[in-house]
Amino acid sequence: MRVKKEIILVSSVIILFALLLFLPNIIDLIPSKEVKFEIAVIISLLVFLLLIYVTYSDIRKSGFTTTVYIVLLDIIVIIVLVVLTYNYIYTYIHKSNEINIEILLRNINIRTVSLLVFLCSSILKNFLESKRFKKK
Repeated sequence: MRVKKEIILVSSVIILFALLLFLPNIIDLIPSKEVKFEIAVIISLLVFLLLIYVTYSDIRKSGFTTTVYIVLLDIIVIIVLVVLTYNYIYTYIHKSNEINIEILLRNINIRTVSLLVFLCSSILKNFLESKRFKKK
């Protein structure tokens, strides 16, 4: 029984979505700030490398008429991941002793918009990689 690449891609995007959704709650359980910082950086780098690999494979195979749009979606997702990671590391690690409601609300808004972009881009990418856009 063969597993299709689409199923693996969709499941990895769902796992990535869930991981990014619960990442602040998971990291907040760790008492040491140094360990929090290192785990946040390692997880962000792993996700970043996964996105770079997916983008590279989309550029290399070029099996769709919508390859340019697929690569643009990948680049948008990478930029959103960088913004989300920077926001998390800067506010929760370096400024965690200052509690300001405006900063917390801004962080929640940034995280919500980022996760919605991840979800919408994965749906759009699946549409752009459908059978109707394959090259002949």
